[in-house]
Amino acid sequence: MIGLAIALFGPLVITAYKKSDKTDVGSLASKFSLWFLVIIIFLILFYGEKETLHSIGFKKVTTRTFFIGFIGGIGSMAIMGFTFFIFKKIGLNNRENSFEKIIKLSLNKRVFIVLTAAFVEEILFRGYAIERISLLTYNIWIAGIISTIFFTIAHISGWSIRHLIPVFITGLFLSILYILEKDIIACIIAHLIIDGVAFILMPYLLNKKMQNKNITQNAESKNPSSY
Repeated sequence: MIGLAIALFGPLVITAYKKSDKTDVGSLASKFSLWFLVIIIFLILFYGEKETLHSIGFKKVTTRTFFIGFIGGIGSMAIMGFTFFIFKKIGLNNRENSFEKIIKLSLNKRVFIVLTAAFVEEILFRGYAIERISLLTYNIWIAGIISTIFFTIAHISGWSIRHLIPVFITGLFLSILYILEKDIIACIIAHLIIDGVAFILMPYLLNKKMQNKNITQNAESKNPSSY
């Protein structure tokens, strides 16, 4: 129960602190705090519960692990893309500036954010929470829904409802992936793909586009066309 409380409510406490303190998305203190939670969970797992990593989904890595992780990552991005497409169609505008903040972060910070999200969130919300809640509810599907709700709430700081809806849907998809495969590494790979695209690939492509645009504008200003 102590481990479950830490896994579910620990990230929420950190989120609440970030929201009250107006800590930005790149705050390293909050990311290190999440890793600290994982360390506590491991200590409880090994010394309190006398369990192994296998009990929270860690198993031998195989080709299937990477395949399922890749499919999970692509599937999650497709879900998010479709959700944002629907939002655009119904005229739900994006009023958040978190992506602009992400672009301004250094590459090292963005990589650390991606690694933290993929490893920490999957271990806490998928591997540990789903397994332990299912012991209490005797229903792993209910456990998946409950963990997904907490996973979504943990993302409330700095994001709008427009973002939280796809977060919930994606979290539910990853929970289903875990329930079906019982492979936390596959979930981590899927999460790495999702956040890797959002925090590393997209900012890189956007910066490239902006640089090319600036180069074109400078060239045109130096060589104006005459008509």
